[in-house]
Amino acid sequence: SLHLQGSSGSLLSCAADEVADQPQPGQPGARELLLKPLTEDAAVELMCYCLGVPTIHGGSLVKRKLREFVSAVSINIPTYIQECLQHLTMENAVEVKDGECTITVPDLNAVNIAEWVQTSMVGGTISQLESLRSAQNHIIKLATVFEGPFSPLDLTAANRVLFGRLPRILAFHDQSKLLCACSALVEQGFLQVVPP
Repeated sequence: SLHLQGSSGSLLSCAADEVADQPQPGQPGARELLLKPLTEDAAVELMCYCLGVPTIHGGSLVKRKLREFVSAVSINIPTYIQECLQHLTMENAVEVKDGECTITVPDLNAVNIAEWVQTSMVGGTISQLESLRSAQNHIIKLATVFEGPFSPLDLTAANRVLFGRLPRILAFHDQSKLLCACSALVEQGFLQVVPP
């Protein structure tokens, strides 16, 4: 049997006859394998498996729009793919009948995934965001406004627009605090450094 869990996409597995003798997920001694995001082909194969449709013709039984939506939302992390498809079928946005997958809503982007707070995909992200310090939280909010990569000068300009002109010593302190927060966010995997 397979147990998918965790926001990092960790996978815990035990053979069916060994389950009683093996530690359960999260207990000391449980075997754990960290999975990175899947390739597009592997993600489509997992989608087929989760939906119960054959993987013939490169997963073409899963509509292209659904594949693209699930890949974008789940960033191809196995646990997130599973949760996303589970919710889409529970909410009747996706239906599988006679081995064929059908999208029953006019626009998948209209599905409110923010309501999926009990999933590791959404709930885990909310928990991570809530654990950030105020400067880190401020930068994450600013990052959602910038289109693409941003520089320290962009942060300074955005802060100046938000808070007005500050005395030099306060501006220096504020900029230092933001740069330190950026470094922490890079270490935590929220931000990436883009080469020049």
